Amino acid sequence: MNLNKNEHGQCPLAWGDRVDHPKFGFGRVVSEPIAMSGPIKDPSSPSGYRTGPKGWRMDIEWEDQDRAPSSMGSKFLTLVERPDAKGGLFWEHEYGKLLKQVQVHRAVTDGAMQRAFRDRSEERVDVAKLRVALAQEKAGIKALLDFLDADEAGNHH
Repeated sequence: MNLNKNEHGQCPLAWGDRVDHPKFGFGRVVSEPIAMSGPIKDPSSPSGYRTGPKGWRMDIEWEDQDRAPSSMGSKFLTLVERPDAKGGLFWEHEYGKLLKQVQVHRAVTDGAMQRAFRDRSEERVDVAKLRVALAQEKAGIKALLDFLDADEAGNHH
């Protein structure tokens, strides 16, 4: 079960980090961490358990060429290196995330605009929802432009 990231706080690992696993050796995080949840003991709960944060899951590409990439929980990994000078692949990944967010928001906005005016179906969108969709798209575009401005200024080395 996935939870929102706010309940988990900040993940200790990020895309591009070099990590160590006691059995599998060194590897690199190649996906965005996903917050996971599950049952945790809670004496105040009638059942004695409640759903709560259970760490983070991410894909790891191992340095051992004979080992296939795998999904791994953060509690089994130790951060070895988080490069200060991030390489081109890192920045391409970050830009790709921003671009994908804008594309998703744009698709939502386009759909909302089509269903906002005199749509008699159950899928009709009211103007307030359209404004929210437009604001989210605008925020995504601003983040994308800020990223591009920072890149032009030479901040992505």
